[in-house]
Amino acid sequence: MLFRKKDIAILGTGRFSLAIIHIISRNVGHVTVYGRDEKQLKELYKHRTNSKYSPKKLNIKITARNLKNYDSRNHDITFYCLPVKCLESRYLKNNMILTYMN
Repeated sequence: MLFRKKDIAILGTGRFSLAIIHIISRNVGHVTVYGRDEKQLKELYKHRTNSKYSPKKLNIKITARNLKNYDSRNHDITFYCLPVKCLESRYLKNNMILTYMN
C-alpha cells in the first residue's frame, strides 16, 4: 500500500517550534514554517536555523512563510507553536478548528 507524504505546517519560529521541527525531521523531509519575524523566517529558509533561539542547524528542508499567508486547507497536519494570544489574533482565519488539550 502506498502512502502519500503528509504536508506539515508549523506555526511559530520559537524554541518550541524548533523542538517540534527537530523531532519530526527524523521521519519527514520537509515542513512549512509560518511566523511573523521576517528575519527569522529568512534564516530558517536559507540556513535551516534560528540563531535567536538555537545555533543548531536543522536536518530538514524548510519553506518559510509569513503567518498572514497561513491557510489550514493547504496542510494535512499543523502544529500550533504560538502563544495563546496569537491564536485569537488577526493572523488566523475563520476556516480553522482549534482544539485545546488540557
